[in-house]
Amino acid sequence: RQCSQRRVRGDHAAAFVPFKMDGNKNPSNIFAFSVRNQTGGKLHIIEVGSAPEGNTGFPKKTVDVFFPPEAPNDFPVAMQASKEHGLIYMITKYGYIHLYDIETGTCIYMNGYPEIRFS
Repeated sequence: RQCSQRRVRGDHAAAFVPFKMDGNKNPSNIFAFSVRNQTGGKLHIIEVGSAPEGNTGFPKKTVDVFFPPEAPNDFPVAMQASKEHGLIYMITKYGYIHLYDIETGTCIYMNGYPEIRFS
């Protein structure tokens, strides 16, 4: 049977990182992923599995990802996370770089580099 319906799928990027929250004895396993759909972009930061014994569980974060009006078709293409610096680095198709703090989900840097485009 042939399906005649089209599904709109959000493009996304993801990264895993061991991250030790302030006050915890052990690092948690963190999974960060970003989604772009018709309503906008979101970055999700969640703990995978159970919190290590003696740790406070990592509170799930969902934050808006800003995409400029001049780049309506932009979306995340790559993501890396640094346990040393507690940062998530996200790069978009149109050359925008976003840096987020893992613990708070705060965007601490965003800038576009129009000479960098991913095809």
